[in-house]
Order: sequence, then structure tokens, then C-alpha cells
Amino acid sequence: MVTVEKFFHRVTITSAIPYVNGVKHLGNIVGSILPADIFHRFLDIFGVDNIFICGTDEHGTAVELAALEEGLTPERYAEKYYGIQKEIYKKWGFDFTFFGRSSSQNNHQITQELFLSSLENGYIKEDTIIVPFCKHDKRFLPDRYIIGTCPVCGYDSARGDQCEKCSTILDPEQLQNPRCNVCKRQEIEFRKEKHLFLNLPLLEGKLKKWIDKQDQWPDNTRNLALGWLKTGLKPRCITRNLKWGVKVPLKGYEHLIFYVWMDAPIAYISMTKDAYDNGIIKDWKSYWKDSRIYQFMGKDNIPFHSIVFPAILLSALLEILPVFDTSGKQGQQLRLERLPEPHKQRADRELRQFVLSCDVFHRKELWRQGSRTATGRARKKPPVEPGKDNKQG
Repeated sequence: MVTVEKFFHRVTITSAIPYVNGVKHLGNIVGSILPADIFHRFLDIFGVDNIFICGTDEHGTAVELAALEEGLTPERYAEKYYGIQKEIYKKWGFDFTFFGRSSSQNNHQITQELFLSSLENGYIKEDTIIVPFCKHDKRFLPDRYIIGTCPVCGYDSARGDQCEKCSTILDPEQLQNPRCNVCKRQEIEFRKEKHLFLNLPLLEGKLKKWIDKQDQWPDNTRNLALGWLKTGLKPRCITRNLKWGVKVPLKGYEHLIFYVWMDAPIAYISMTKDAYDNGIIKDWKSYWKDSRIYQFMGKDNIPFHSIVFPAILLSALLEILPVFDTSGKQGQQLRLERLPEPHKQRADRELRQFVLSCDVFHRKELWRQGSRTATGRARKKPPVEPGKDNKQG
């Protein structure tokens, strides 16, 4: 008997917004957009009021670097690849309520307003930091302009903000053998400069209280978040030496922009406002103040969605914290056999697709964790024939 549990009366679905730089590979689609789309359609079948929000992440170092390589301004580059990505997703048939852009005026305004609220509430601090400077290019290097060896796992291409291999959050000066990501030279020196920080230590108590309530989180998400809290949070720099992005509305810091992970998650909210401005939805605030929020993302996004994004909202004293709930362990059950036959068949098909997508990701993770089968036994490698490597084309 196939059953599905009753959801909150209103649901907001987001999938990780892809960087606008270049054309995305299949993993970006399978990892977050596809399962979010299936979940959205599944809720539609049961008449649950829900929206599916996504868009392109258009600020930050990655975009400036890619634009530089193509000889375009970041703004023209972002506009070009937003159109390309939107057309690709249209061909896939994704049913976005709204597919927006983090460079929208709404996102600039909401990000600045949240920052000013955080500042007024005492959660923003000034400090002097050491910023990498490329002597060859004669420019300061934001965290993604510098790469090097991760001090934790030894990955030799870790970025200045995070190691993509072990997910450790880093500062540029922690990298070993640092080099410029533009000219690829190791002519790096570190200089002092004033920047702004989100004072995460002041928010530890509120974050812990909120995280403890998220008993529906996947175990790895919960354990990672609690692990960071256990080791103690540090103030997080939220400004960068870039030109393309959301300007800092504070005297003395007008030459800086906000770190991309300050404005990128806020774009979920601003894109909802964009949907309202375009006449697609009504009462956009209700989808963040009175809604169950489901977020689909890859593991490298966990630190920012479980710690940084909630901290930003808490610092602004907003009660719209997202809930990473993909388990549906709430309320009563709706039984498919009570639906009219055509709807029952559609719901059953969508449910199978959703469960199948989750199973595919689970099996993929098992494979990555040591090539073990679902029973936990080590998978035996097939014998290699002389002159062959057993790889399939």
C-alpha cells in the first residue's frame, strides 16, 4: 500500500542555485534541481500550496574569473549564461515557479537591509585581516582567486574559502603553497586591510537551540552542523575586494562588496519577491514566514545552509529560518487509494520517481564511501585482463 504523509499547508521548495559561470554538467541537475522538481510536482498532485524557487548565482570570484577569460564584463557575462542555463532547464521541462537571478535589484536591496539590521542588532564587527595580494597582477585576491593545499586533507587545489574535497571552511592564509588563480604564480604576499565580519560566536546559542529542533535533518547534515558548533564558531568575514556584487552600505567600506555567500542564500527570498513582482504568486512573505521550507543541495553547501544562512537571518532577528526537511515526518497520512483513479496513477508515478531519485543518491554515496554494497560488504573488483583496464566507454 502506497501512502504519503500530509504536509504543511504551505511549502517552499528551493534547489541550490547554480553558479552562472559556464554550462552546468549533469551532476548539477541530478544533485538538486531534478529531485526538487519531482517533489514540487508531487505536492501539486495533492493540491498542496507550494512554490519551487531557483535561479543563477551571479556574484563572486568565479564569475569575475570566467568573465575575464571571455573578455566580457561580469554583468554581460552573467546575462549571457543566465539565458543559456534558463533555456537548458526549459528543455528539461523543469516546472520552476520562478527562475531568477541573484543580481536582481530585489536581492541587492534585501541583502543590504538584512546587513543593516544585523549591524543595528550588534552582530557585525570590524576587524583587520590579512588579505592575499598578487605581486605579479598587482591586485588583492578574494578567497577564490587564491588556491593551494588544504591543511586538513592535503587536497592541492583547495580554494581560499573552502576545500571542496573535505568541506572544511578555510581562510586564505591557511592554505599551504598558495598561488594566484589568475596568473597561476606563487608570487603571493599577505597584507592587512579592514573588513566586516558576522560575529558568529554571539549566535552560537541561538544556532544550537534552532539546530536541536531540526530532528528531520539527514544525519550527516545534523552531525556536521553540531560538529562545527562543538569546535566553536569564529567571526566570518562577509566582505570582499571585488567590483561585481552587492555594495556594502556603510561609510568607509563602500569600495567592498558582500561575500557571495552573504547574498546568494538571501536570493531564495528575493527570487520569491521577484515572483510576486512578476504577478506569479500572491503574498510572497507568507512563503517564508508561514511555510514549511525544503531545500535540496549538495554536501558542499551544508556549512552555509546549516550555519551561515541561518545565522544571517538570526542576526537580523527574522523568524523565517529554513527547515531542511525531506523526510515528511509530519502530521497525518494521505492515502493514494482515496484519490480518483487518474490522480492515483499520477501520484503513484511521481512518488516512485521521487523515491527512486533518493535511492540513486544513496547508492552513489555508498559507492563513494568505499565501494561497498548496500549490505556493507566490500565490493569485489573484477579481474583485469592483460592489456585491458576494464573501463567502459
